[in-house]
Amino acid sequence: SYLWLGKPKVPGASKWQVRRLPYAWIADDGLSMFYRLAVLGPQSEQHHYISERNGAQRVKERIAPAGTPMFRDAFLTVQKHTFLPRSAVSGFLRDDGTAVCKKLDWKSDEMSLYKIVLLNLNELRRLNVEYQKDLKMYEDIALTHQVLRGGGHTMKCQGYCYWAAHTSAGGCTEQRQKRGPEGTSLDDLMSASCLAKLASQQQQIVRDLHAWVRSKEQLSSVKSAGSAVASSSSAATGPSQSKEARVPSKALPSSSSGRALPPGSAPLKAAAASAKLKKDGGGGRPASTAKIVDGGKKQGRLSKEPKPKKKREPKPKKERDYRAEYVRRKKRRLEKEAKIRAERRAMGLPSSPEVEGGRKRRRKAKENAGDSDSSSDSDSD
Repeated sequence: SYLWLGKPKVPGASKWQVRRLPYAWIADDGLSMFYRLAVLGPQSEQHHYISERNGAQRVKERIAPAGTPMFRDAFLTVQKHTFLPRSAVSGFLRDDGTAVCKKLDWKSDEMSLYKIVLLNLNELRRLNVEYQKDLKMYEDIALTHQVLRGGGHTMKCQGYCYWAAHTSAGGCTEQRQKRGPEGTSLDDLMSASCLAKLASQQQQIVRDLHAWVRSKEQLSSVKSAGSAVASSSSAATGPSQSKEARVPSKALPSSSSGRALPPGSAPLKAAAASAKLKKDGGGGRPASTAKIVDGGKKQGRLSKEPKPKKKREPKPKKERDYRAEYVRRKKRRLEKEAKIRAERRAMGLPSSPEVEGGRKRRRKAKENAGDSDSSSDSDSD
């Protein structure tokens, strides 16, 4: 950016001063709102659930109080992080329905940063990374890929998430419509003439981006084919059978005339008893068995024979050899003392502090004895 100076102080100088910003936010126009993700507590109204398909567990809830500037709070949370000066690109988690299953609040070196990012311009300049203006699609992925490939870092905030609108028309609509049945080609990302103008390292980044796009498209086609097969199989079985009703239904017993029997009749009691038997003991549990006869009455239950308990033999007590233990402790102590004495001798010190203290005491005693002798001689004179 440039700052207008007006009349320059130095004749012939420019009237504009270059102003370099350390950071810059770049946002897409499809953003709708931000949420704060808070950990579920005991007083939370949300319920924990586990997805049978993906095995994901809900651990957080979305919070967006009315009147709270969520955009400002989310931006300031990223700007206050201590890792921000080392992060070349910082962004947020996009809520696709699974944001409440994320356990971590922050992640580093992530490539999936879309829609809203904070650019560290000084770090990008150091890494020699910039947006590829000739890219027609996925320029945000190309930017983060260049950062990670050049040894830089990215930061992703998962304590806040955003919602973005999916529109049928946009800046890349024309390129997406031109794609053939085989998927995105290299020309769809960047024209051959523009690709030839780039350096070899930049060309390799564009090729890596194309490989990433093709892998995502192949994965999406595999998933769509699997869902189509599942839907066709469910349509073949009939629309009346849902996921919960795939167990073959059992008709109520009827009389020989074809009419349903009244409640309390003997065959109806027998059917109810057999259903209870399968629920209690017939479902693979060998705890008990029962026999149903005509009339719906149970005959005796046969309980499972108890298994005899194995007698545990007491472990023999180990006798301790106290004399051998004393000898080992004494040997270790003597070896340790000998090692300490050798180290002190090598440094020119007495063998031990006790020896040094004994020498001082003996020297002091000699001095005291000499003083007493000299005093006695003077008294005799």
